[in-house]
Amino acid sequence: MLRFRHILTSLALVSLIAIQAEASPNLGDKAPALGITGWVGEKPASVPGDENAKDHVFVVTIWAGWHNRSLSILPTMHQLQTDNADKGLIVVMVSAEDADEIQSHMKTDKAKSAFFAVDGDAVATDTWADDNDAFPISYVIGKDNLVAWKGDPSRHPGEIEQVVRKLFDGSFDLNAAKNEEDNDRKYEELTQQLQTAYGLGKEDEAFKIVDKMIATKPKELHPYFIKRQMIQQFNAYTRLPAHLSAMERVFKDSASDLARILEVELTFEVGDRNPAFMLRCADRLQTLTNGRDPNALVAIAAIWAELGMHAEAVELLEKVVVLLPPGEERRPVEMRLAYYKAIERLREQRSKQTKEPTSTPSADTSASE
Repeated sequence: MLRFRHILTSLALVSLIAIQAEASPNLGDKAPALGITGWVGEKPASVPGDENAKDHVFVVTIWAGWHNRSLSILPTMHQLQTDNADKGLIVVMVSAEDADEIQSHMKTDKAKSAFFAVDGDAVATDTWADDNDAFPISYVIGKDNLVAWKGDPSRHPGEIEQVVRKLFDGSFDLNAAKNEEDNDRKYEELTQQLQTAYGLGKEDEAFKIVDKMIATKPKELHPYFIKRQMIQQFNAYTRLPAHLSAMERVFKDSASDLARILEVELTFEVGDRNPAFMLRCADRLQTLTNGRDPNALVAIAAIWAELGMHAEAVELLEKVVVLLPPGEERRPVEMRLAYYKAIERLREQRSKQTKEPTSTPSADTSASE
């Protein structure tokens, strides 16, 4: 129960942040002027809106050194600039802190790193981020000076890089992005409705809402996981077979999603797991990856071990150890492999003991008559 409420609470907080930032530039809006007062280190060749902007794609991030999530994204931003500088990307990190404070966070060995701007009058911070709780907030600005992406880069890893790539190769579709944004907003509203219905114990209403969430984002696992947990919390197990069948059907061709499904299924109490479902997903995952994906093999091995197939699990993990380079990534797999081998040895020993004939003492005929 606490885990499910935590998920809903987290989603509600994300929704609240999105609502607070409503007055800042949105997708498709013209990028406002930065209004910065200076630079720490090198100055970029251009900023959004100036005469050279048409030759560049920009990533503008409002951040603060006192904010942990802001600090966590700095390596990503440096790498993004390094990987795309030759294409014309300019990554600008904007902070209302003083130059010395910003300087203390500019730790990088990269030859090409993000550019750091001083927002001394807080013009950019007030214009691009309405509330401090929204930190960090990033914008991707196309060569047409329009906002192509907006969000918290610490919560959406990889999305910025994907949008930047599409802007450079010409495949970015603003209308499709706006439709996705509308779906995100609808999903947030439904999440808030679900939180209310669940809190009031309105089972039927809660399931109707979560079904709408699934219809809004049919290819994303999160709403399916929420419904899976709701079935458990409401003891609504008559809904489970149809729900598991839907998950199999929708994600049957996605190896990463199938692996995640298996991982989550193992977090449920034993009585709430569905062995047949787990085995079917594991078999499908093995078919999709053809034994070449270490993460998939680890997930499959965990299911096989759960179902008592320890010898088969050992065989899979031995393949993983060969596929992975020595180091921290291989170590947990080696530990799990040793654990499965120990279980298999114990089973063999127990099997031998049960097969050995039990010796019975012979009658004592030596006793004197």
